[in-house]
Amino acid sequence: MAQTKRKRKHRGNAAGIVERPAHNARGTRATAAPKRPQTKDERRAAARQARTERMNRPPTWKGAAQRAAIAAGVFAVLVIVVFHEKLISAVLIAAFMLLVYIPLSYMTDNALYRWRQKRSPGTRS
Repeated sequence: MAQTKRKRKHRGNAAGIVERPAHNARGTRATAAPKRPQTKDERRAAARQARTERMNRPPTWKGAAQRAAIAAGVFAVLVIVVFHEKLISAVLIAAFMLLVYIPLSYMTDNALYRWRQKRSPGTRS
């Protein structure tokens, strides 16, 4: 049997408040969201620019530590699964590998960063 009443859309958040965007004197939104690229070429150009900005950032110890922590965690899981080591020994080995991975990761990032900076067209002499 067909539904006779039109379903109403839920409006508001958990507290029951409907939030509406602020408007300025002209009746338009006060803070306009940045315009998203529309065409395929614009999206490609935006992605290329974002990648360039990301690659031009110098390496940080925080990023190296995060990458090393992920690698040490994967290493611990592999030691447990592949070599059937006890949990405590796998954690100790992973902690040692973390201490090795942090400076190794930073040095690798730094070398790649310097190589990209040397290779970039703006800094050639």
